[in-house]
Amino acid sequence: MKKILLLILAAGTWYLAAMYESRLLLGISMTGIIGMLVFFVLPKIQIRLFSAAFSEPTRLMTRRTPDHVPVKTLKKGLFPLPNLKFKVAVRYDGQQKPEHRWFTGGCRMGQDQLELPFQAPYSGMMEMDLLMVKAYDPFRIFSSSRKADSRIKIAVLPQILLEETQNRERPFSNERQQGEQQSLRPGEDGDLRQIRPWVPGDIPRHVHWKLSARMQETMIREWNEEDRSVSTLTLEREKKEYTEQEADLYYEALCQEVLNKLAENALVQVIWNDHDGIPMEKEIRVKKDLEELLIYLFDSRYLWEGRL
Repeated sequence: MKKILLLILAAGTWYLAAMYESRLLLGISMTGIIGMLVFFVLPKIQIRLFSAAFSEPTRLMTRRTPDHVPVKTLKKGLFPLPNLKFKVAVRYDGQQKPEHRWFTGGCRMGQDQLELPFQAPYSGMMEMDLLMVKAYDPFRIFSSSRKADSRIKIAVLPQILLEETQNRERPFSNERQQGEQQSLRPGEDGDLRQIRPWVPGDIPRHVHWKLSARMQETMIREWNEEDRSVSTLTLEREKKEYTEQEADLYYEALCQEVLNKLAENALVQVIWNDHDGIPMEKEIRVKKDLEELLIYLFDSRYLWEGRL
């Protein structure tokens, strides 16, 4: 609509200038035509000197929590790009047809990364494809687009895990708080029992790095753990199609069941069979272990029935 109005205005001014032989109107008309040509060509030049792609192949998010998706930009021109639009396709596992969305943004001088605001509606594994980038002139009248080919996989965790995620990412104010937090790690809630050489299966964060450097051998710190009961959770494949809403409720219920057991100071032993029928198991001591299990279940592309 803006383009049509500008064309009518330029043509009308030119007509009046010719009718009344007015140099002023002729100058205004010529200025408008030249400006339109500049605004028409500018986005085409800018988009040829610009490319964008997701900054990372995978990312973690929490359901219904404001977040962003980082986009790495490459700008060869000398001028900023204040008016950009990004077209992406969002699809959860199991969805046949992706949902297309547009995001607006701008690229300043010297800026090499943008953040697309995003809020995931459901839990599960989500794929986001960057399909197109569109550049506009300063008045957003003319535009030019360029295809993009970039994908990111986003593991959307249930909202019930948000509090633990925030606590884990919160910076410490001093070394004393760091020491208190480290003492709460799994396997470190008792007294130090011994320091021994590393064997396959040991947890990497239990490595005593300073002693290992002196002895030229990987040494492991071992603690006396408090007695904790063990609950077994068996997961079996549920052979049916499901919607995003059903998957969301399922992951919330699974997390709640496991978190209740952890609150009772119990270890949760999860057992399941993979795609090839090979028995698998994972011991859940803290919420971080639960997040790792959820990411595996997201990648499995089907839900599981669980029983304790």
